[in-house]
Amino acid sequence: MVLPKQLLATIESALLGPTPPSPSQRVELMHAIRSSLSSFQSLLSYPPPKPSDRAQVQSKEVRLPDGPPISLDDQDVQIVCILLLPY
Repeated sequence: MVLPKQLLATIESALLGPTPPSPSQRVELMHAIRSSLSSFQSLLSYPPPKPSDRAQVQSKEVRLPDGPPISLDDQDVQIVCILLLPY
């Protein structure tokens, strides 16, 4: 498995450069993506937010499983509601 920072560096060098990726960059990119496939699948299979998540964020206190409550300020609530809970 490729470390996330290594994967990001590989993607950026191959796709964000001033020229199209070279054959060796394409091979390196494909290898990095294939070796990180399980991480991508895990990320994409994460369940979508529920209506109760929005209510919890708006209460300014979020509790993660097996953890203490996390207090949120007004700006945190606004950012989460705009970016992550748009419904």
